[in-house]
Amino acid sequence: MTEDELKKELKKISGYDKIIKNLNLELQYIEDGIFSKSVLTNSKVKTSLSNRTENKVVDTLGMKDNIVDQIQVLITDRNKLIEYISMADDPEERLILHSWYVLGKSWGEIADQFEISQSKIFNKKRQAIQNVCEKLNNIS
Repeated sequence: MTEDELKKELKKISGYDKIIKNLNLELQYIEDGIFSKSVLTNSKVKTSLSNRTENKVVDTLGMKDNIVDQIQVLITDRNKLIEYISMADDPEERLILHSWYVLGKSWGEIADQFEISQSKIFNKKRQAIQNVCEKLNNIS
C-alpha cells in the first residue's frame, strides 16, 4: 500500500463516523415513532380484514434491524482502519495519527497537546504514515 492509499483509507474514518451518527439518529427516530400515541375520539371503530398497526410495527422493526446491521458493518470496517493506526511503533506517532484521523483535531490542537510546533507534528505524521506503509507492505 502506498502512502497516498493509506491516507485515503484513514480519511474514511471520519466519513464512517458521520454515517454511523446519522444512522443512529434515524434509529432513534424510528424507535420514538414505533407506537403512535392513541387519541380518543367519539367515532366508531370499524373492523378491518388486515391489522395495519401490527403490519406497521413489523415493518418498523424490520427497518430497525436493517439499520442496526448497517451500523455493525460500518463499525467493523472503521475498526479495521483504526488497526492501521495502531501499527505505528512510536506512541507519539500513534497519538498524532489518532488525533488527526479519528478525533478530527486540527494541526494547531495537536501541536498544543504535544507542546511542539505544527511543522514537527506534520513531520511526525508523515513519518508515521511511512512506517505503517512499510509494515503493511512487509505483511503482504
